[in-house]
This record gives sequence, structure tokens and C-alpha cells, in this order.
Amino acid sequence: MLKRMNINWNARQLVKMCMNGSITFDNAIQRGYVWDIKRKSLLIESMILGYPIPAFYARRDESKVFDMLDGKQRSSAICGYLNNEYALEGVSEEYEDKYFSDLPEEVQDDIISYSLTVYYFEDITDEEVNEMFYRLNNGKALTAIELTRVKAKSFDVIKELSKHEIFTEALKESQINKYTNEDIVIKALVMMYSEKPSLKNDFVRPFIIETEITDSMAGAVKLALTDIKKAHDYLCENEQNKAAKKLYTRTHLISLVPLAYEADSIETLAEFIKWFFTPEKRGVSVSSVYNAHCSSGSNSQYAVEMRDRELREHFKKYMGVHY
Repeated sequence: MLKRMNINWNARQLVKMCMNGSITFDNAIQRGYVWDIKRKSLLIESMILGYPIPAFYARRDESKVFDMLDGKQRSSAICGYLNNEYALEGVSEEYEDKYFSDLPEEVQDDIISYSLTVYYFEDITDEEVNEMFYRLNNGKALTAIELTRVKAKSFDVIKELSKHEIFTEALKESQINKYTNEDIVIKALVMMYSEKPSLKNDFVRPFIIETEITDSMAGAVKLALTDIKKAHDYLCENEQNKAAKKLYTRTHLISLVPLAYEADSIETLAEFIKWFFTPEKRGVSVSSVYNAHCSSGSNSQYAVEMRDRELREHFKKYMGVHY
């Protein structure tokens, strides 16, 4: 049975602890920052009016740092508001468009002194954390990528690779908040280091659970992502926007990782991408076989194999004609 302890912080303590590192949100089950201003504002107004807000849940380690298991969105909303990062929206007229510094002093005091209940656990396993997350979210299961990242053997490496600058260009913030960048990193590793890669969850998850990502493996994926970004920059500089856009499409980006790693130069890679993804006739690429395996069932082992084969064969063909 879980041994639960509780403590109370006021809002000012929460802000200080977030700033000095006494609170972290680094565990794998935490989702990205997804609340909009109106949801944040409703929370702040609830605090002003004295309405209760849900308790926070955390795992406390030996150094007394609280690793938050539930409460990331609320913590962000409170800290952001007390730091004057946004004004309230969609609330009572007297608080509408008000930053924290705009509020009367007595209202500021109500927010600062608001008591936050925190339940924490000191001896809790990852399996128990996942089960608790499931229950706290009313039986809403983790998404495929959330479940995969929770169980990844080298989660810290994946998380670091997912910070690559390519993702701030290729993805929207909402996609990053849903871990699309980590999903691409994981599937890039599968493409590079599985003999017969499949991008289906029932293949990807066991692979990433069992595989320890070495420095060499991480370095290779990082290099491939860097070269893809440079190829994209080259295409944009040469006004090849159609090919550049296709390059940053998730299926094509992942498919190109092994080829990007093996390519001799950025210019050669970029020129091939321009040729391959700018067909004279309608279609995704110059290869009808590649095109056929980019739609339904594109994550299957066969579809992945066909795309990889077509890219390699057409690269050889391109090199034979142009170099």
C-alpha cells in the first residue's frame, strides 16, 4: 500500500521552490505546457475567490526535491501570473485584463497566501507512478508516445536529442508539447539501429525499452538531424520551398535519417531531396513505389522497407547521372 504524506505551501512558496530547483517536472509522465490563458485565468480567479483547487502530487527524493507527478499546468499558471507573464482573460469584469501587479494589494495577498495541498511519496516505484497517473486522469490512458517514453531505457538521452534545433523549425509548439519531437527521435533510432525496422508501436516500444542508447548511437542520430536541417536551410536559400516543406513532413524526415547520416555532403543531400521530392508529374516523389507506401499502413515493416529501398536506389540513380 502506498504511504502518502502531505504538506501545504502557499503560492509564494511554490514560486520560490520552482525558481530554486526544489520542485522539478522532469519525470517522463509529465505532459508539456498545454493550458491556454483562459484556463490559467480561471485557476487564478478561483484562488482569488477562495474556491478549492485540486491537490498536487509529487515524489520526494533523498535530497528533498519534489518531482511533481501531477500539477505542472497549475504550477506554471501560478508562477507565471505572480511573475506578471500574462493578464487574466475570461474572468469577472473586475479582474479582466489585470496582471498580478494591477490587482489591489489585498487581492494580491489572497493569491500569495492561498494554501496549496501537496501529497507526496518517498518510496514509490515507476509502475506505481504510472498507475497513479492513470487514476488521477480518470482512467485516461497515456498516449502511445507517452507510454513509450515512460518505459524508455535511455529516456534522458532521448529527451536531450529531442532538444535539437531542427524541431523548433519543423514542429509547432503544440506538437512539441505532445512529444512529437521525442517520437521522431525514437523512430530515428529505430531506423538507424534495427535490422528490419517497423514504426508501429508494438515494435517501437519493445525496442526502446530494451535498447540502451550509447554515445555513438546518439551522436549518429544528432548528426543525421543536423544534416537534414542544413539540407532544409540549403533548399530554402535556393527557393526550393516545395521540397523543403516535404523534407520536414514527419514520414519523410524519419525515412531520410539513415540516408542523411551516410551522405557525403549537405549540397549533395539537398540536391537529391530537391530532385526526389519535386516530380514532374503529380505525386509526393519521383517514385511511385515510395508514394504508395506513404499513406495507409505507412508504419508497417514492409512500408518502411519499401521507402528505405526506394530512397537508396534513387539516390544511387541520382548520383550516377549527376556526379
